[in-house]
Amino acid sequence: MKETEAVPSLAAETPPGLRALQNLVSQLWLPEGEVTSWPVRVTSGEVPPGFRAVETYAVVPSPERARFLVPLATAAAAAASVGRYNGLREPGTRVFRFLLGLGYRLRIAQRVIRHRLVVCVDERLDERALPGHLLSAHLREVLGEADVVVGAGVHRIDPHHKPVLQLFSPAGKPVGYVKVGWNDATRTMVATEAEALSLVGDMNEMHVPRVLHEGTWRDYRLTVTAPLPETVRRHREPDRLPAARFSLAVAESTGGYVAPLRASGFWRGIREEVAIVAAEEAELAAAMGRVLDRVELTCGDVSLRFGRWHGDWVPWNLAWADGTLCVWDWEHSGGDAPVGFDSLHWRFQVAMELRDLGLRGAVSAVIGAAHDDLAEYGVPEEARHCLADLYLVEMFLRVCRLKRGGGWWSDRFHPHMIDELARMERSR
Repeated sequence: MKETEAVPSLAAETPPGLRALQNLVSQLWLPEGEVTSWPVRVTSGEVPPGFRAVETYAVVPSPERARFLVPLATAAAAAASVGRYNGLREPGTRVFRFLLGLGYRLRIAQRVIRHRLVVCVDERLDERALPGHLLSAHLREVLGEADVVVGAGVHRIDPHHKPVLQLFSPAGKPVGYVKVGWNDATRTMVATEAEALSLVGDMNEMHVPRVLHEGTWRDYRLTVTAPLPETVRRHREPDRLPAARFSLAVAESTGGYVAPLRASGFWRGIREEVAIVAAEEAELAAAMGRVLDRVELTCGDVSLRFGRWHGDWVPWNLAWADGTLCVWDWEHSGGDAPVGFDSLHWRFQVAMELRDLGLRGAVSAVIGAAHDDLAEYGVPEEARHCLADLYLVEMFLRVCRLKRGGGWWSDRFHPHMIDELARMERSR
């Protein structure tokens, strides 16, 4: 059952955590539609007659407030699924996860947290057929890991969110991360990440996860990446970006070039995508077009540097390990963007996600930071406000792209994007 189909079937009064859990179960273990002959069942503890249990998870903290599924195959794996990479967490979350992991290691949490999710298969199902029905069995097969254990976070229902699974050995050693693309938008994102990681590779002073596997399972797209170094620690200052040399290295990682804006591949691409949006959202596309017209008039002949951008350069997608910057989540990466976009994206997302300033606050943060931030990237002074406008149009196009890929409008962006584009137009 796909998420866009699952949402209407969940009662409005269902607690959000339970809705998210039901949706995750549909995505990972059940086929599209209601197929009573499907040889997999997921229950809250009981094993149906004629079935056998193959996976058992603790639902933490409860089904109504579900946050993650803890694998109960071994105490070490259970502890690792909540305690590994604790250096990436905020202090309060870090303490909670440490204590929970300790509880699983000491086998106390298994008795205290009694909520279970049990995955069962038909007893008649041949072992050789399991990879076609169970994602965990498929992963064991393609990775050559006979005993890999899966843990999963439970996130709010969102058309653009992908299930992300953690893989561990029974002894609790990290094996990797799995991203599952389930609709057109998320399948594209998962494939983009695999391509970007393969092209970029490790750079000086920067660690990029290695791709362990990329392929399909049923109608899903999978990217499996190697685990991060276990010494990673979060970037502690969200208002301080990593040194410009890191994102400049990303920009040059797959080749770059200098060209007048109007002669660049980026410019042609953004104009073409606005034309695509016009077919369904004429007013929004017209507002984007007016901003681009003004940018072309002002900066069309200014030479800019173009190259790869990470696409989601934010505090929660990078960390430090022994002086090396570790960077993951490359699913929005692209090879032809104005150098400096990653810096502006950082400002936008910190304002939107961490400061909860809404779309207007995020747009203002980008415009306000552009002049000083972009100096480090060699952007000519006369073009910095144009780059801010271009980034914001690109961000709004991303929202439209995701909508076309099988989701619905985010109420944080739509219809407010039109107002913000009009405000940008008036302010120049």
